[in-house]
Amino acid sequence: MAAASKLRRELPAYLSLDDPMSKRMILQSALRLFAEQGIHAVTVRDIAKDAGYTNPALFKFFDSKDSLALFLFEQCYVDLYERLAAGAPATLHFTKRLKLVVEVFLDRFDDDAASVLFVQEHLRALWPRVSRKTRARSLVGLIRNILSSGVEEGAVSADANLDLLGASIVGTLAQFARLLYFGEFKKPASKYAVEIAAMLHRITAP
Repeated sequence: MAAASKLRRELPAYLSLDDPMSKRMILQSALRLFAEQGIHAVTVRDIAKDAGYTNPALFKFFDSKDSLALFLFEQCYVDLYERLAAGAPATLHFTKRLKLVVEVFLDRFDDDAASVLFVQEHLRALWPRVSRKTRARSLVGLIRNILSSGVEEGAVSADANLDLLGASIVGTLAQFARLLYFGEFKKPASKYAVEIAAMLHRITAP
């Protein structure tokens, strides 16, 4: 029982031990292919073949490639948001929270690069279609709240455009993840945490 509980905690958010192996394999293959090639370039046949199953196996769980992609996006997005929110609690000073956001984001990339890249690459297309519950977990909104605490502490200018700063921070992390994934920087991502946090701190300083 303890081993099963540990395995549940280690599984990516988009997988469940309650699901049959075929579904888990399909989800893993789809996520990797979507991250590497984009949703439109990947076919149902590609996913099924990569997973080692036939097309009907995929349609047993999802009525289309589109619904599969949306499911994966919501699961990966919410997981990333919750990790960042939990990793940088409001009880900490702004500078520490900003540094922890960077560390958690990069650690997540090291653990599951495809899920991070998939979210960043398909945000524009899929975000408008996610559920209201998922939309309440906005990464830009989370960063904006952290920046607001920085304003209260005097670490961020009171005149700063927090929406623009928040989008810049999220965009910087996303672009770095993209470059890492395709080999422009040497992994692990976590070794760049101090430098990136320092750079972001400079652009948010009053």
